[in-house]
Amino acid sequence: MSYKNFAPFILILSLMIGCETKIVEKPIIDPEVYKTLDTAQSVRIMVMLKDESGIKIPKEGYPNVEDTRIALDKKKEYFTKEINEVLETLPPEEFNLKRRFNTIGGFVGNITKKGVEILSKDT
Repeated sequence: MSYKNFAPFILILSLMIGCETKIVEKPIIDPEVYKTLDTAQSVRIMVMLKDESGIKIPKEGYPNVEDTRIALDKKKEYFTKEINEVLETLPPEEFNLKRRFNTIGGFVGNITKKGVEILSKDT
């Protein structure tokens, strides 16, 4: 198995989701994504959404387990909706979802050059 196709595991940060427009801040896309797509059909990426939920996870002392569970459930619900909104903009032939991280607001998959253009233009 060649790891050549897995080497460019690139992090795209700061996709900010708004109510009317899906992405209101230009995403940061590592130049290595474009470089890899010059010679490959797709590249594996990780997308992290900016957390604007305002949901705080208890951190200090010994947090109440139930409060922590409730906060994590709320965060998961928030990010599930936000991730779905982003994924709806990407046709299946341009992005192949591999894994979702609903609690922390991220997802991983293989994306084509056109898929990257879609994410970049959805600002």
